Amino acid sequence: MASAQSEPADVPVVAIGSSAGGIVPVGELIAAIGAAPLFAIVVAQHLSASRDSSLVQIFQRSSAMKVKTIDDGEFVQAGVVYVTPPGFDVRYARGQLRLNLPEQRIVPFPSVDTLLESLANDPGRYPAIGIILSGLGRDGERGVRALSRRGGVILVQTLREAQSAGMPEAALRSSCVDLVATAATLGARLPMICKSLLSNGAQVRAAEFNAVCAFAEPLLGIGLDRFDPLVLGQALRRRAALLGADSVMDYAEQVAEHPAESDALLRYILKPAGSFDSQNPERRQMIEALLACYQKYEGAQPFRAWSMGCATGEETYAMVFALEAASKQRDKAPDFLVYGTDLRPDCISLARTGSYSDYEVAHLPKSTMTQCMVPHLRFHTVKRELRRKTLFAVHDALKQNPLQDMQFVACIGVMPILSGHHASVLRARLSLSLVPGGVLFSESDLESC
Repeated sequence: MASAQSEPADVPVVAIGSSAGGIVPVGELIAAIGAAPLFAIVVAQHLSASRDSSLVQIFQRSSAMKVKTIDDGEFVQAGVVYVTPPGFDVRYARGQLRLNLPEQRIVPFPSVDTLLESLANDPGRYPAIGIILSGLGRDGERGVRALSRRGGVILVQTLREAQSAGMPEAALRSSCVDLVATAATLGARLPMICKSLLSNGAQVRAAEFNAVCAFAEPLLGIGLDRFDPLVLGQALRRRAALLGADSVMDYAEQVAEHPAESDALLRYILKPAGSFDSQNPERRQMIEALLACYQKYEGAQPFRAWSMGCATGEETYAMVFALEAASKQRDKAPDFLVYGTDLRPDCISLARTGSYSDYEVAHLPKSTMTQCMVPHLRFHTVKRELRRKTLFAVHDALKQNPLQDMQFVACIGVMPILSGHHASVLRARLSLSLVPGGVLFSESDLESC
C-alpha cells in the first residue's frame, strides 16, 4: 500500500479500541463529535480476517467527518476517521499509520494494545487519547497503562452500556482511566478534552482555587496548596474538560455535587509514571547511589531503603532487583528490606501484586527477567521470595511521621509536582528518616545526611 501524502501533520490522535458489540458505540461516539475536530481518530475494531469489512460505510453514515480505510504509511490528518482493515495490526510512528501482518497469537486483531503502545512509544508533540469501548477479553489493558504513563488521557465506555464488558473492565483494572461515560458522552466531550491537551498549563485564579478547595480538601484530608500552581491548574482544567464543565468554577460545583470527583482529581495529579527503564538517567543514578550505600553497610539488621512516591511499584522492585544481585556478589551479605509508599491506595494495591505486562517489563534485562520474574500468559510477576523483601503502604510523608532508620531514601517524581515550599518541607522530613550517614536521593541532588 502506498502513502496517501508525503508531508507529516502535527495532529493529536484519538485511538478507539473495541470488539464484540463495539460497532454501534463507535458510530455513536463519532456522530457526537461533529465536523472538523482538531484531532484524528484511529479505530481498531476486532474483525475477522476472512471477511470484507463494511465499517467505513457504516461509520460514514453517522459521521460528519471523512471516514476511510488506512493506507499503509499515510500521515494522519485532523478531521479524519481511519479504520484498520481486516487482517492487519496498526501502529503509529512519527505521524504515520503503519499496517503490519499480525504475529501468531490467540488474541484477536487488530490489536488494541499494539496501537496504544505505539502511541505511548511515539506520542509526538501532544499526548494521545485512548478510548476503550465494548468488547470481550482484555485487549487494551496493557495499552491504556502505557499510554497513561506517557501523559495520555484514557476514556472508557460505561459497563452498563457496553454490550460486552470484558475490555472496559480490564481497562478499569489498570487504575489509569480518567473518565467513564456513555459512548455518545465521550464523543461530545472529545473536542473540549483535546483543546485542554493542546493548551499550556495555566495558573488558576484565586477564586477558582478556593472554590475547589472548599469542597475537595475536607474529603481528601490534604491541602491542594501543596501542589505546584501550574500542575494544579492543568489538572483542574483537564478534569473540567473531562466532566464537560465550561470553567474551573463550574467544575467546583461538580466537585460539590459528586464527592468522588475529589478522589478523581487527586488521582489525576498523582498519575502513576513508574517504569523499569534502567536507561533513565535519574533511575540509573539512583540505583548506583543505592548500591554504593549498600556496599558500605555492615550492620547486623537488614539494610532498609524507602521508595517514597512509589506509584505502582516499579521503582521499588527495581531497587529490590539491584540489591538482590548485589547481595549475591558479597560474602555474608546483609539482608535488606525495601519500603514503597504512595498517596494512592489503588496504586499500592497494584504494587503489592507485583504483576506487570510485557510492555512494562520490556526494558528489563533478560537476566533480571529470569532471576526475578515468573512469566504468565500475559503478565510477569515478581518472585514471591523477592516480594517478601518489600513492604507497601499508603503514606503521606508531608503529614505523617516519616519512616525511621533508613539507610537510603529515594524520592523521584514527587518534588516537581509540589510547590517550592512544600518540596523543601518534604526534603527536610525525609532527611529525618535517615540514620547518620544515610543517603537521600531526589531529582535535584544527591544528599548525604
